[in-house]
Amino acid sequence: MTKQKIKYRLAPSNGKEEFKNNIIFSKTVLPNGIRILSEQIKTSSSFAFGVFVDAGSNCDFKNLDGLAHFVEHASFRKTRKNSGRKLNTAFESIGAYTNAFTTKEATCYYVRAIQDNFKPCVRLMSEIVLHPIYIEKDIEKEKLIIMEEIKSYDDEPEEVIFDYGDKILFGSNSLSHPIVGNLKSVKNIKLNDVVDFHNQYYSPSNIVISYAGPLEHQRLTDIILQYFSKFDFYPSNDSVKPDFSEVIHTPTSLAFKKRFSQTHFLMNRLVGGMDSEDRYKIAALNFILGEGLSSRLHKKLREDKSLVYTVYSSLQLFKKTGNISIYAAGEKNNHEKIRILVEKELKNLAQTGITKLELKIAKEQLKSNTIMALESMSARIQNIAKSELSLGYNESLFEIIEKIESISIDDLNDIAGKYFFPENWSSIIFL
Repeated sequence: MTKQKIKYRLAPSNGKEEFKNNIIFSKTVLPNGIRILSEQIKTSSSFAFGVFVDAGSNCDFKNLDGLAHFVEHASFRKTRKNSGRKLNTAFESIGAYTNAFTTKEATCYYVRAIQDNFKPCVRLMSEIVLHPIYIEKDIEKEKLIIMEEIKSYDDEPEEVIFDYGDKILFGSNSLSHPIVGNLKSVKNIKLNDVVDFHNQYYSPSNIVISYAGPLEHQRLTDIILQYFSKFDFYPSNDSVKPDFSEVIHTPTSLAFKKRFSQTHFLMNRLVGGMDSEDRYKIAALNFILGEGLSSRLHKKLREDKSLVYTVYSSLQLFKKTGNISIYAAGEKNNHEKIRILVEKELKNLAQTGITKLELKIAKEQLKSNTIMALESMSARIQNIAKSELSLGYNESLFEIIEKIESISIDDLNDIAGKYFFPENWSSIIFL
């Protein structure tokens, strides 16, 4: 196995002092290809442990949107040694909290508990991820549950309009797939589809295990080896992975009549992904545009014009691409006013750029949000796993802060001119 140990100190923005608590990042690649990442935090009495599979809704089989998410659900139903109920009881009897989630590009199974109960948590998690037993009866039950989940999202216009936005933005690319699927696709999922997906993607080279807590890395690796080397190895079929170069966006404007009490408005466009050197600059512009209470969209549409209760912009970064979106909801008769004002703010940002104060606020917010998020053990394991899956290396907090600090007004004005002219954005309105 190969091992990389990096000891870094978390430094404040001035770079002149050091925090007293060291966090030791380590990486080991097991002989079977599983990658183990850890951040040892000696002062912690609890841990977070996650198993990340490099396959999300972007890997759903053709016409089976929601399959990756379905496999995540079904894996908790039964394992070689335990029923789903026994698994739940086993976790909760040692005070552990376990859950899972699926994204566009990955599936994560995770557990939080006190350190004394780490080993049984790893054992139970290995059963769920590596040794699930799928049976017809459970598949049919899970269909009903997920179909109810889909119906609950269909009652939320914000969820619906973002799914529409992904479809027009990503087109035929697999990133357009709704994570939970739709009623028809979920109904069509068969037992063999679930088994085939698990066999194809839950292979050692597709698995990243991340840990944050007090345990030393070598001891962590020894425990993981006991439980994550005992499974059938399926070759990872890279040929079926999506080709991100196929993402081509043609600006489109669509309007739909919906039975919602408000008008809902969405604009979006493609930007660079996790592999882009501009990602922190885009994040800063996103904050200036619509993420904070001091953002331009919030001040103009809510504070000045009182047209909306909800307005914001958001940024999603995938491995090779990303997208920035603007969402607003207001009185139905005001949909045209909302659209005009949003487009005006985009144009102003693209043409006139930002102020020194906006730059300062955006940088401070990005730094604070990054640091405060790491107060959560769960956020830590997600951050190091996403960095590994997207970049192939660990991007330390100190490196992130340095990149944020280096952002200049000229940087953001150049990016704004490149991305923020409204004619290059798509839009959707629910009337």
